[in-house]
Amino acid sequence: MSLKEFEIDGRKLSQNDPCYIIAEAGSNHNGALDQAKKLVDVAKEAQCDAVKFQMFKAEVLCPDETSDTYSILKKFEFKREWLEELKSYCGSQHISLLMTPFDTDAIDLMTQHQIPAIKWGSSEITKFNQLIYAAKTGLPMLVSTGMADLADIYEAVEVLNQIPSSTYSLFHCVSVYPTPAEEMNLAFMDTLERNFGCLVGLSDHSLGIHLPVAAVARGAKLIEKHFTLSRDLEGPDHSYALEPKELIEMVHSIRETEKAIGTSKKIIQPLEAKHGRRNGIYLKKDLPKGEEITEDKIELKPPATGVRARFKDAVLGLKTNKKISAKTALQWENLV
Repeated sequence: MSLKEFEIDGRKLSQNDPCYIIAEAGSNHNGALDQAKKLVDVAKEAQCDAVKFQMFKAEVLCPDETSDTYSILKKFEFKREWLEELKSYCGSQHISLLMTPFDTDAIDLMTQHQIPAIKWGSSEITKFNQLIYAAKTGLPMLVSTGMADLADIYEAVEVLNQIPSSTYSLFHCVSVYPTPAEEMNLAFMDTLERNFGCLVGLSDHSLGIHLPVAAVARGAKLIEKHFTLSRDLEGPDHSYALEPKELIEMVHSIRETEKAIGTSKKIIQPLEAKHGRRNGIYLKKDLPKGEEITEDKIELKPPATGVRARFKDAVLGLKTNKKISAKTALQWENLV
């Protein structure tokens, strides 16, 4: 697989495929498996490609067990015994389950339970030993770059490139919660794609849905966005997350935007041609096959659904190759 084309759980990712949308549940399960399953249901209803949770241990992220931070992290841990059941539940709902690991045991569990890709958190991008360990699984690495400068990103990519089987994409990310629009710097996605030649995405922490939609318009092929059952719930990640209806709206807006992007080729749409104020060449009378086109047999009027008026001199003197009725727009294929 190339960096520009790979698969996650049978879903192809490339420059020509729809944006891959990850609903980031994070720790918004609030320590309850039932709530985690409800988040899966919301992500599925919104038609996201994947739902993602974070698998951390409080003692790894915060060794000081007497601190408030430790207490908060402990409360919102993803219980590792959930993984098998939640993976099965996601399978029944036909949505991919992704995880962000923060230790090697979590990576081992992910491979054991066939999690199809590893989402690598911004805080872990300079932890090269763990990055190598994860890349050696052969799973696609979806690497966030928040808090990293360009040198950090270069070093991480060099590490990933040392692993022959490594496939990765890079996510532009600003690790501010929530991120103000003026700090988003979406244009940096261009730098990532130009410098590293991989698919580029956005891991978004802004409020609302408009900035991830803008990122897709700029070329993002992956989007990760936090969501919750309710912003009124207790926990560190609920306040800036999308609620269910907003997640549905974001996915819909992204898909509409993708349709609107279209192609660099200029296409005159059928209704545009039908109703456009352009003159075409029409016949004043019925013409038999083999009849020469002369000035008295044609008129110029809208719409230009056949030969355009500017080609009048080119058609004069040509002959019909079939019988053509009066008031019909002249077509090039009917002339010889």
